[in-house]
Amino acid sequence: KIDDGWMDICILSPFPKPLAPLIGIRLFSGTLPHSRYVHTFRVKAAKISASHHLLIHFDGEPLPLDTHELHFSIQPRSLKVLV
Repeated sequence: KIDDGWMDICILSPFPKPLAPLIGIRLFSGTLPHSRYVHTFRVKAAKISASHHLLIHFDGEPLPLDTHELHFSIQPRSLKVLV
């Protein structure tokens, strides 16, 4: 739910390469959370840490960062939309 104040985190563990097509099918069929390689949980805030500088995708473009950590948090009801 987009306005519930929670962020859904999905971590995909390393899996055998021959299973890549199956993982893709599960992603698009909505059954990915049932895979033993997927762990999901809900949080209000999260921190991603790495031993090297992070590389993210921003608006579909790769973007190298000069940091080893990213912090995310939910700002409930902070976006006003006029329809």
